[in-house]
Amino acid sequence: MKIDLDFVKRIILSFKWLSLFYFRFRFGIRKNYGVKHIKIHDFLNWHGGACYFTGKFNESRVFIKTLHSKFGILQNEQTAIRLLDQTSIQNHIPQLHIQGQIGRDEFIVLDFIHGNTLNHHLENSLSEIKPQERTELANQLIRILEGIQDVKVVHRDLRPDNIFITDKNGLSLKLIDFSFVIDSINWNKEPRFHDITRNEKAWDIWKALGQVYKPEPLKWDDAYAIHKILSENNHLFNLGDDLLEKVKDKIGNEEFAIDNS
Repeated sequence: MKIDLDFVKRIILSFKWLSLFYFRFRFGIRKNYGVKHIKIHDFLNWHGGACYFTGKFNESRVFIKTLHSKFGILQNEQTAIRLLDQTSIQNHIPQLHIQGQIGRDEFIVLDFIHGNTLNHHLENSLSEIKPQERTELANQLIRILEGIQDVKVVHRDLRPDNIFITDKNGLSLKLIDFSFVIDSINWNKEPRFHDITRNEKAWDIWKALGQVYKPEPLKWDDAYAIHKILSENNHLFNLGDDLLEKVKDKIGNEEFAIDNS
């Protein structure tokens, strides 16, 4: 049996973080920020220094992400959420409750998203979703794309695992994980995000980012990602050619690429 050494290394580093910093973090976030009932979340997917927890804040369940204060990744996520919260897609992103730092670990506290990922539902052929609701979800996906492009950013990791379907007051999509949002090449004003793409140690991250939902290994285009999701699953969404063409026409409008020459 082949052992996944990268996975083993991640687990060892995660246990090391827990043994050194967890109790300080749990005490600090409760005392200084009022977040209670901290529980470890999705431990096997901790990676790159990111750790995940759930908790309670103002009587609501919340999701907590911590990350060593490097590269400005969490700062980028905060900036992206605040930016998109001022747009027409504010109901399709999690609310940011708290940003802070305890020791060397920055953290953010967000809404906990109740539901399953779009990937989960696609693997089950959207069997739990009525045909008319599938079309509405596809239209929501297009509106999310339009909201992102309106503010000239690129999500860069727009894939079915980062889209949740919730069932609160009707089915609704929630886009998550804004860690790698970046200004589009068409943004010609002061940069809004830390450019962390120059870190050569992270080349493997960039190549994996977005998985197959990008036009090239080091080029990202959210319209390409949405079009791929919809077109490859249109036997489930049953969209007309005009809507798919509408998304296709947006490819190339807002994109970002890394020049590794």
